[in-house]
Amino acid sequence: TSDTPTTPPSIPAVASGTPAATLEPAPSQRAPVDLETSLDRLFGTNFNGSVLVARDGDVRYAKGFGMADAAANIANSPETRFRIGSVTKQFTAMAILILEARGLLKSSDPVCDYLETCPDGWGAITIEHLITHTSAIAEFTEQPDFDQMQPATPAETVASVSDIPLVRAPGASFVYNNTGYVLLGMVLEKVSGTSYEAFLQEEIFGPIGMTDSGYEHGATPGLATGYVTAFALAEPLDMSVPYAAGGLYSTVLDLHRWEEALYTERLASAADMARYFAPIVESTERPTFAYGYGMFIGEEGGRRVAFHDGGINGFYSQLSRYPDDHITVAILTNLEASPDLLSLAQLAARAARMSP
Repeated sequence: TSDTPTTPPSIPAVASGTPAATLEPAPSQRAPVDLETSLDRLFGTNFNGSVLVARDGDVRYAKGFGMADAAANIANSPETRFRIGSVTKQFTAMAILILEARGLLKSSDPVCDYLETCPDGWGAITIEHLITHTSAIAEFTEQPDFDQMQPATPAETVASVSDIPLVRAPGASFVYNNTGYVLLGMVLEKVSGTSYEAFLQEEIFGPIGMTDSGYEHGATPGLATGYVTAFALAEPLDMSVPYAAGGLYSTVLDLHRWEEALYTERLASAADMARYFAPIVESTERPTFAYGYGMFIGEEGGRRVAFHDGGINGFYSQLSRYPDDHITVAILTNLEASPDLLSLAQLAARAARMSP
């Protein structure tokens, strides 16, 4: 939705979680603390999921809490697979960047260049507008006839909003939008000649060793069961619906591999990686944070951070990157009624800075 909810939504791939207050950096003279002790205390009471904290490329903490499947008595672990919701968006944006680096498209291209039929009023919408949630296209999950259990092709999803007039000029303002990322998946398939799922596997997951990540089809081995509260099962969702806006699953270990690859040129050149992390839209629904290629970008306590969260039926995710400290925090939960993950990520990053 365009408003930031206070709890993870139960519709596909909507950015969720209320922004946490900025946390001041710990005084430099403060005594070092044991990271495991700090994080066990932080996550060991009310959290159900998996957590990873890494610094300088090394995994300093990786644990599971609670149950991946209560009925089968399977506990969460760092190897547990979770739906990651809108954290998917940074992978979709990277795929577009890869295609642009190969000269197969430009972010300034009109999206209509890649559609068989272009709705009236969409002529000024560019690929960059889709990436940055500034296209002004209507949100498909907010339509009265939206049915999360009805299988849908990307074209059908886009058609569900194609007759709705734009309420603002493309590029005028940031309004969080999943439809744009469904369109990006369609553009990717048109340009690459392969499926969204296959492209990510061949160009991202395979090359960097993300063997526990992929597109979720509803019967993925090792996937946690999604719960709402007190192990009440989450509402079902047909996984064709979220598509390139939120259809991926991963583990905290694989998300660490992803983050480490982004410090290198394994996926894109240094110049393209600089573009990937550059803020494009300065004003967003997250106060003080800009938006770039599928991530919110800003500072916490004078240190740079890039992050995204994702809510999808029964799951909630948070991936935060602190490049000045080379810290990664990945938090994945299979319980919708979870604490504010952004606040937890900030506290976990602070603990990592203070630890020896």
